[in-house]
Amino acid sequence: MLPDKILRKLTLDQGGKAMMVFKITNPLNGKSTHTAVGKFMSVVEDIVVMPRWVSNQLDVELLGKVVIKPVVLPKGDTAKLQAQSLDILKVKDLETLLIVRLSRYQCLTQGDIISILDESNKNEIKFKVVELNPKEEAVNINDVDLKVDFDTPVGYQPENLEKSEAAPVDRSQLVAPTMMYISFMFVGGI
Repeated sequence: MLPDKILRKLTLDQGGKAMMVFKITNPLNGKSTHTAVGKFMSVVEDIVVMPRWVSNQLDVELLGKVVIKPVVLPKGDTAKLQAQSLDILKVKDLETLLIVRLSRYQCLTQGDIISILDESNKNEIKFKVVELNPKEEAVNINDVDLKVDFDTPVGYQPENLEKSEAAPVDRSQLVAPTMMYISFMFVGGI
């Protein structure tokens, strides 16, 4: 969530049509990711509320500072993902699972770690975004027929196939969205 003043500024700058995709950067370590805005709020002018996965990507602490810049991303054609565990090998219908679970992401940034829940909604599966096409830092995956390719899962060795066990995820952390309040600087001149 972003303050209403940013929506007003973007709407004016774009002739009534606001850009809703942003590059968010932690100025202390240079880490960045891209995300869309779910909604705007009018409660606090200099605070942004972001999902925990975004703050984890940026390695930013509660009430830390971030820089937010509106961007226009190209539509994604293909993405190469690398499972970060062998849990992926237990998924029965990976294509359907990805279609459903990736819909919560508006864009993908190369190098990001994204998470989806398996079919049972009990186990979290993490993927690293290894490669994107077009060859950009990030791509928009909203309303796109994205082709997904897979790199070898981390830890994969043929003899490990029967030994892998999915680690359960604490459902209490997944049911209620966890948000962080972060102060920010908007790049775009308000």
